[in-house]
Order: sequence, then structure tokens, then C-alpha cells
Amino acid sequence: MLATRKEKFYFQLTLQKRMIVMALKRTYWLVLFISVATLAIVFLPLVRVTRVITYASWFPDGTVKYEREETTEWISLYQFLLEGGQLLQNLNQSKSLDDLKKALNNVHFKLEYTIDSELQCGEKSAIIMKYLKEKGFIVEMARGKISRGDEEIPHAWVLVHLRDGTYVVETSTESGYPSIVGKVQEAAKGTIRYIEEERWSMETVEKKYKEILKKPLDTYLETEK
Repeated sequence: MLATRKEKFYFQLTLQKRMIVMALKRTYWLVLFISVATLAIVFLPLVRVTRVITYASWFPDGTVKYEREETTEWISLYQFLLEGGQLLQNLNQSKSLDDLKKALNNVHFKLEYTIDSELQCGEKSAIIMKYLKEKGFIVEMARGKISRGDEEIPHAWVLVHLRDGTYVVETSTESGYPSIVGKVQEAAKGTIRYIEEERWSMETVEKKYKEILKKPLDTYLETEK
């Protein structure tokens, strides 16, 4: 009789332990699920944001065209809460020539991407455009020719839309340092004339040079400190 009671007691005790363990397991998996779901909601790109970019684009003949572009992107809730005010603001030509000089001052292509590099003017311009875009500049690529006397050479260069005009940015083949040539009006009339035939937006450049631009910028560029 006593043995039967002991067996019954141990059975009930074991059953209670199992129930407690099962309850703890359920709680653990529930907490884990809630944690993962919360992290996913906070850090996955689930918030849709539309950026409106407005800027004035100057041309070599002195005419000005006012552009408006809309881009839609998905961001995380964390990014939205952290930078929401800035993300929802319209982008405009807030950058000055001094800002551009500072951005270009200490950056240059690595030695292997200067002379005799597989990167031509189009690829180099695309890389500098990506760099400047990440710095908050509004950029385009100009494609056409540069003229030295009677000689005309097919070429591509960077256009940067600043508060007071659109500037030409060129990359030196020998040094690898990007430099500011001047406003488009000046560049079209200088000793070396920049003759525009077409302009490509950043979106077009990203498509045309997708393979080049998918790599990190530090693959090609060095920044001096």
C-alpha cells in the first residue's frame, strides 16, 4: 500500500515537472518568436519613402532647365525613426562650390586605376558620381567630346549641380585626382573645350555601369586623412 502511494506521488511529481518544462519551452519559443518578429519589423526595409529632388540644370549656352525627380525606396523602421525628418525632406541644391572642393580635396583613384587602367573616362566618372551622390550632391554624366585645337576626342565627365551653377568635374588620368574645371559655360569655351552631346542621369549611369558600381567605393578610391 505504501509502495503504491509512493509510486503515485512520484508519478504526479514527474508529471508536474514535465508540465513545467513544457510550459517553459512554450514560453521560450514564444519569446524567441516575438523577439525575431520585433527585430524584423524594426530592421527590415518595410517603410516606403518617396524622395523628391528638385534642381536647376545649367547648360553651356547659358540656358537653365528646372528638373524634378522622384525616387522611391524602402527603408527600415529604425532608419525611419532615426532619420525620418531628413528622409522626408525634399532634396535641393543646398551644396556650394566650397562643399564640392572639400568633398574632392583628399580623394583620388588608387594607383592601379590611373595610367593604363581598364577604367576609362565613363567608368571613372560613374565612380566619382557615386562618391559625390553619397556626399549629398546632385550629379549627372555629360557625354560628348573634348576639343584641343582641331582635335576632338570622345569623352565623358561629371556634372555637379550646385547653388550657383552646374560645374564640370574631370578626373586626371595621370594623377587620379578629380578636379573642378569650372561652370559648364566656362568649360565649353576654354582652351580645352567640353562639347556636350547628351546627359545621363544617375539612374541611367547606375544601369549602364552596374558591374562597376556594385563594388564598394574603396575598391577604386583612396581618401587621405
